[in-house]
Amino acid sequence: MKDNSLHILVVVAFVLIALDSFMTYMGKQVTGTILPVNMIVPVLLAVLLALKGKNYILPEQKIIMWISIAALGFSVGIITIPNTGLGRLFEIISAIIAFIVGYMFSRWAKDEDQAAKPLLLIGLLYATVCIIAVSKVLPQYFPVIMKLWAHNGELIERPEVTTDQNFQVFYLIPGMIVFALPFQKIRFSLSVYIILGSLYSLAALQTRSGLLIAAGLIFLATISPIWIKTLGKWKLYVIPALGILVGIILLPTILNMASGIIIRFTETDYSTGLGRLHSFLYLFEKMYNPLWWLPQGNDEFKALTGNIPHANPTALFLDGGILALIAWLALVVAPLLKLSKLYLKSRLDNLSVMLFIGAIAVFLTQLSLNVPLMDQIWLWAGVTNGLLARNHTRVSEPADDKKDSIEDIDKRYPKLRR
Repeated sequence: MKDNSLHILVVVAFVLIALDSFMTYMGKQVTGTILPVNMIVPVLLAVLLALKGKNYILPEQKIIMWISIAALGFSVGIITIPNTGLGRLFEIISAIIAFIVGYMFSRWAKDEDQAAKPLLLIGLLYATVCIIAVSKVLPQYFPVIMKLWAHNGELIERPEVTTDQNFQVFYLIPGMIVFALPFQKIRFSLSVYIILGSLYSLAALQTRSGLLIAAGLIFLATISPIWIKTLGKWKLYVIPALGILVGIILLPTILNMASGIIIRFTETDYSTGLGRLHSFLYLFEKMYNPLWWLPQGNDEFKALTGNIPHANPTALFLDGGILALIAWLALVVAPLLKLSKLYLKSRLDNLSVMLFIGAIAVFLTQLSLNVPLMDQIWLWAGVTNGLLARNHTRVSEPADDKKDSIEDIDKRYPKLRR
């Protein structure tokens, strides 16, 4: 079987993990139960292992070491954190599988065209479902869960679709990043639809962090041609001009549709922001104390604040100890810094830029959330490390306008193939 055929299995696994909240949402509407579709992913990995061998699936030994360290930290938490059951082991295994799938997806992708198709599929499904749900067009088939929050003594409804409002952006990111690629009529049209649908949905969900992340993603995709010429420099001028023009024409409609999120942006209650700040400060208070290097859980933080910490580094430290925190720095932060250097030096190809923007968006989103073992976090951590492996040879090469596929790179540098 050819590598390209095998990569279809990787793509299917990636799509299944990325669609976990979609399948949960639709499964409840269609069958009334949660469909265990994610169980197919380990089967796909087993098939890949049998047909291609471990070198196709597993990353380099240093990455495996850091994954093992993170898993050890979270496993110790099962013993040291009260009321943590063995179900945590399944969360750890699921996160590791997501990492491996993300790694293979970016490492072995042929080019941006191959990667863009599944990303568009993911984005189209989420954007469409969110649009229909928050518009209340077919509430019997696409219901929303209404949460309430108070503003100046008045209760305001806040809808929720496939997941928590602040988590929804994780699932919209894959479709939006396709906007970074060079212009192709169909691909560009679909990516614009996903972006507009995502902005509309995130505004309706009243998620400030999600809307800011989406805006930042669009901005980074628009300015990327400054460094990566093959993405098309026309974006630098045309997209901002069109955006301003459409914004002026549709301003009354936009203000009406975004009334809920505007209230959240203008409210004077700073407890949410201060809570996130305190979550970070709590980490720096405890991380230098060896007595806290073993996982301690959230009990003390909840006793102090009444809530769990809304900062993923703190959540990693409390749930997985110093081992999980250091492993996260090695598997997420360090690779992103290396890719940022390559990006600014114009050493990334189109595929890498697209996925790099997605990885940055996921990284920034998790900083204000408590998601230490969420599959989406580790899926994109795998994507980041796969991009580094894919672009390893480009560090020492001058930038040019030629798109190199992974097969081209491997042929020119056979010693890098293990």
